[in-house]
Formats: sequence, structure tokens, C-alpha cells
Amino acid sequence: MTGRVPILFWREGMSHFEQPLAVRTVDIAPTLASIIDLEVPEGEFDGRCLDIDGGVDDSCQ
Repeated sequence: MTGRVPILFWREGMSHFEQPLAVRTVDIAPTLASIIDLEVPEGEFDGRCLDIDGGVDDSCQ
């Protein structure tokens, strides 16, 4: 059985956005690394960065 578990990311100036795609717990670390501009070598994380900003820019750059 699978269920939805809410997770909240917030930073000053961030727009409301609900991620429509499936999210896994391994996606949290690469997403947080992107938010704080932490350089992580390619392939270091199992998960993927989630674009969590409701704006037109991609928060995973």
C-alpha cells in the first residue's frame, strides 16, 4: 500500500507550489542542497532535485 505524506519546504520569498509529481524521500537531500546552493558531485545522491518554486524559474539549477 502506498500513501501520500506531506512535506513542506519554505524559504523567504518562496511562492506557494504543490508538486504534482511523485516524490520519494531520497529526493529531499538533493532538493535541499539546491536551495542552499551546495555543490554536490553528479551521482552523489540517489534522488533528484525537485523544482519546488511556483515561479517560472527552475529551483534546481
